[in-house]
Formats: sequence, C-alpha cells, structure tokens
Amino acid sequence: MVTSRVVLEILSPLPLIDRQDGREILELWKAYLPRLLPDKFGNWEPVDRPFDADNLSVALDNWKWPFLAERAQPKVNCGIWMRKNAKQLLHSTLIWEFYLPIVEQNELLVFLRTAAIALKADFACLHLLTASEIERGRANRTVTALDKKATQFNFFLASKDLKRRIPDIYWATIFGRPYLEMFGKERLLSTPAYQVDVFSEGIVLLQISEKLSEVADHPGTFRSARERAILHLGESAFFRSAAEAADDYRAPNFAFA
Repeated sequence: MVTSRVVLEILSPLPLIDRQDGREILELWKAYLPRLLPDKFGNWEPVDRPFDADNLSVALDNWKWPFLAERAQPKVNCGIWMRKNAKQLLHSTLIWEFYLPIVEQNELLVFLRTAAIALKADFACLHLLTASEIERGRANRTVTALDKKATQFNFFLASKDLKRRIPDIYWATIFGRPYLEMFGKERLLSTPAYQVDVFSEGIVLLQISEKLSEVADHPGTFRSARERAILHLGESAFFRSAAEAADDYRAPNFAFA
C-alpha cells in the first residue's frame, strides 16, 4: 500500500554552502513550520544526531553536502543538497516530505513562497503524491521505487531535469526569473489556474486548484486543469514521452551564482 505524502521542493541557483546559508534556511523552517521542525539531523544514514531548535550551532557545524533531517511524529523527512562547490553549475536542491495527516496547506504555501523568494528559486513545487501521481512521476523519472515490491518511493526533481525540460506542473508550482524570461510575464500570468501570483525577484506562483486534497479527491478534474496550464504555456517546455529520445524541448538558460 502506497502512503500518500506531500512533497515540497525548491531548486535554487545559489551555492548555499556557507554557514550563514544554513542558518537562513533553518530559521525559515523554524519561523514558518515550527511544529514540523526535525528532532534529528545528520550527513548520512541513519540520521541520529539530536536537533536543538534553540541552539542551531551544532547543526550548522555540520552544514555540508548532504544535510539530512527528520522528525518522527508527525513524520517529516528533509534532504538538502547544496552545491558541492561554487563552480558546480547545478541547482542547490531542498526537499521536504510530510506524511499525512499533516499541517494546513496554507502553512506550506506560505513557507514555499517565503523560502523560494529568500533562495531566489528558479523552480519550486508543492504536491500531493497519490498512487496515480506516483505513476506519472515514474514516467517522467522524478519518482523512483525504493523496494522491489514498489511500495516505497522517492521524489527527486534534479537540476539536470530542468536543464532539459520541466517534468510537470504540480499543485503549486513556482517559476523563477529564467521562466519569466522564457515564457514571458504576460503568458505566465494569464495561465488558466485557480490562482496566479507574482512576487518579488520575478517569481510567479501557479496554483492549479483551490485545495491540495483535490489531487486525491478529484484526480480527473485536477489532471484536466493541469493539462490546460501546460497547453497554455507550451507543451515543448514539458516532459512528453515522445520527445525524450529526440530531446526536442525548450528550456531556459540558468545563471548560477
């Protein structure tokens, strides 16, 4: 049986390798999702070092690739893959997994928006991984099975994916400045969706439906709404199984700090 969970991912062009970068990220987590702070952290499995939210120094002493954190109840997993060095032309990747039942969607949206602005995100997403969404993710290779029986899965949208094409549109998707330039501000802001907002640093938040739960409760309606958004922005920018071999995609040029 597949356990539904919420995934939140941010891809930043910043290296995020400095101690101050770590402090900013942990302080954002502490400020916007205080009930979901980790109780353990580490740089490898098993994650077993106690996390003290009132004294971040110990965790920051270990701010290096990868920084892993987790919470037992409610269950939360986090992986942060900062760039290994400033010259590596890849996005820093931050992923949170929240297992249901979980916090209100508005808390996650505010955290997503605030963190994306702070980290100058090129792309970010918030999504509910249902069984059908997992199958869709396996097709575009952002979801992989962790066991032979395919009961446990890992979601990871990599920087190399964005360099080729966008794997998908999610319940909430953030497009940073490279996509604002590629699609055009007017086209992005006119995308048919429940809500489209533009924030500082040229960041656009596209929310497909009113409630995150609709991904599971009304999958057909959600899929139709997502396809309308993809068609509006242009299919050439998004994963299509027929285009994988030819690599016939449109992608922006990313500027890495």
